[in-house]
Amino acid sequence: MAKTVAIRVQLPDTLRAKFKAHCALAEQTMSEKVIELIERWLAEQSDRPD
Repeated sequence: MAKTVAIRVQLPDTLRAKFKAHCALAEQTMSEKVIELIERWLAEQSDRPD
């Protein structure tokens, strides 16, 4: 498994609360969901022509 590192993101408190609640409903941690979203976004970017 790859080494993990921490990142810090500033969010409005209401956005964080909604994100946390949706992650809980999906039975995912916020970290798991952020990783999923970043991986999906990167895959979309690699599909774009330069």
